[in-house]
Amino acid sequence: MGNYIFTDHTADIAVEIKAESCEGLFISAAFAIRECVFQKYKGNNKSEYKISLPADSLEDLLINFLNELNYFFLTKKFIFNSVKSLSISSANNILKLDVILLGEQFSSGKHKFVNEIKAVTYHNAVIEKKNNLYSVKLVIDI
Repeated sequence: MGNYIFTDHTADIAVEIKAESCEGLFISAAFAIRECVFQKYKGNNKSEYKISLPADSLEDLLINFLNELNYFFLTKKFIFNSVKSLSISSANNILKLDVILLGEQFSSGKHKFVNEIKAVTYHNAVIEKKNNLYSVKLVIDI
C-alpha cells in the first residue's frame, strides 16, 4: 500500500497519493477518502461489500471508485476498514475494477463524522508513473 498527505486547497480538500502499484494507489486513495469523512479509528470487519466498475481510463476508474465509496458512506452508512481484494483488469479497451471491502455500519457512538464529501473531482486528476512510483493529486469537493 502507498501513502497520502493532505495539502492546502482553497475551500476544498486536496490530497497527494503515492504508491508502488496502481492497485496500491487506489487503496491508498480509498483510505484518504475515508479519513476525509471519518476520524481515524480501529474498526471491525463485520460486513463485506463488493464493487465492480468499468471505465475508459485509470483516472475515470479511480474517480468513479472514490465517488462510489462516498455513496456507500452516505446512503448505506457503510464504513470500510480494510480492502480484502482489489484488481484492475482490461478487456476490449475497457478497464474494470473489482474490489471487496470489509467494514461495518456507522454508529454515532463509535465513529466521528468529520466532513461530508460532495464529490471527488476531476480537477488535475492525472495518474502518473515515474521511477516505478504511481502518483495522483485529487481535489475533494466538500
